Amino acid sequence: MNPDYSHRSDVRTVSAGTHVQSRRFGRRAKALVSVASVALVLAVTGCGSSSSSGDQSSSAAAAATANASQAAASTAATTAAGGAIRIGVDPAFAPYIFMQDGQFAGSEADIAQAFGKKLNRPVEFQKIGFDSLIPSLDANRIDMALVGGWADGEKRRAAMNMIAYFVGYSGLLVKKGDPTNKMSELCGKTVSVLGASIYEPALQDASKACTDAGKPAIDILPLDQDGAILALKSGRADARLDEGGLAGYIASQDPELQMNSLTDFETFNAAMGVSKANAALAQEVTTAMEDLRASGEMATIFTKWGLPADWLLPKVTLNGQ
Repeated sequence: MNPDYSHRSDVRTVSAGTHVQSRRFGRRAKALVSVASVALVLAVTGCGSSSSSGDQSSSAAAAATANASQAAASTAATTAAGGAIRIGVDPAFAPYIFMQDGQFAGSEADIAQAFGKKLNRPVEFQKIGFDSLIPSLDANRIDMALVGGWADGEKRRAAMNMIAYFVGYSGLLVKKGDPTNKMSELCGKTVSVLGASIYEPALQDASKACTDAGKPAIDILPLDQDGAILALKSGRADARLDEGGLAGYIASQDPELQMNSLTDFETFNAAMGVSKANAALAQEVTTAMEDLRASGEMATIFTKWGLPADWLLPKVTLNGQ
C-alpha cells in the first residue's frame, strides 16, 4: 500500500493565520485605550490641592484600573472561547505538514483550515521543533500539536488529548534498488530514526533481537528529516525508518531513493494532539473532523496530497473513544 505521489502538480499553497493579525492588534489597541484612559483620569483629577480632590483622584484612578482589568479579563475569555486556535507544527513532515513558498502546506494544514472554518475560528500555525511541541502544550503557548500523525497510545494520551483519524503504515527509505523490507534484515546496518518517535524504541527492540540471535546489532542514528536524507545519500546510513507517507513522499522527490513498506511492523492509529488542559477544544475539533471525514472532504484532501484515502479510519476518535 505505497502512496502514489505522481500527481503533485495539483499542489496549492495553504495560507494560515490571515485573520489573526487583526485580532492581535485589536486586543493591543483596546489595552492601549484602557491605559490611556487611566492616564487621562489621573492627569485631570490630580491637579487639585485639597484632600478632597486627592480622594476623588484616587477613587477615579482605582475605578479606571478596575474597569481596565475587567476589560482585559473579558477579552481573555472571548479569546479562549472563540479566538484563534494556536497550532504548533514541526514542518518537516511532508506531505502532511511542511513549508511551501513560505507558507504552511500539506494535508494536515488543509484539514486544520477546514475544521477551523467549521468552528468559525481562524487557525494560527507556529513553527516549533519536534522536541519542544509537548512542552509548548504544557506551557499553554499552543493549543494543538501536529507532526504528520502522532502514534496514538497510552503514552501519548498521558501528555495530550489524541484525535486519531488515519492508519499509519511504516516504511524504510533506502537507496534505489535496495530490497530491504523487514526489521529483521537490519542487523549490522546503520539506520537513522527521528529521536523520541515510536521508531527509536522499535529499532532498539529489533537490535536486541539481532544480538539475541547471534547477529550484529543495529547502529541506531537519531537524526532529523534533512539530516537523515543526507546521511542516507552519503552512505553514512543504510536506511531511514519512518512513517510510510513521509518516506514515500521523500522518495517521490528524489530519484536516488525508494521507500519499501515494512512487512513485519504493525500499523498504528495516527493522531493530532490537543492540550490536556483543553478538553472542550479536543471534543470540538474531533466532532468537526468526523464531519469532514463523513462528508468526504477529508478523503479529497488526502487524495490531493498523494495519500491513499483508504488510510482514513472509519471514525475519528478522541482518546480511543
